[in-house]
Amino acid sequence: MDSLIALLLFILVLAFSAHRLTRPAPTTRVLLEDKVAHIHGQEGDMREKVKAVVEAIPPGRVLPLAVVGELAGEKDTFKVIRVMRQLAADPAVPWWRVVKGTAGSGHMAAYADPARQEALLAQEGVTVEGGAVALDVFRWEV
Repeated sequence: MDSLIALLLFILVLAFSAHRLTRPAPTTRVLLEDKVAHIHGQEGDMREKVKAVVEAIPPGRVLPLAVVGELAGEKDTFKVIRVMRQLAADPAVPWWRVVKGTAGSGHMAAYADPARQEALLAQEGVTVEGGAVALDVFRWEV
């Protein structure tokens, strides 16, 4: 009887371990949404939420403004633009990685100096042609 109980416990432990090993790792989007969800409040915290999303964009990648807003939980693009104007004044925040996204291309932002944004993107290896970035090549997939 003891060996039967031991065998059942062994099978349960093995099954639980296998379940833990096969569970998929959380995606970058899930991790980012979780990080943003911990920032509570209204207007002042909207800045922190947008900043958290912008700071998560890796070098050499861009993200359309609307997606930044979506990930930060803000549907009003004008509010996101207002926050991006504030963030563009902070040299520690990689604001240049946020572009105006339109069907396949991301144009330089309306909230900062486009020439400066283009230069900063070029330093990270992002090609800008005619004031636009090819989103199919440089978009950060979250």
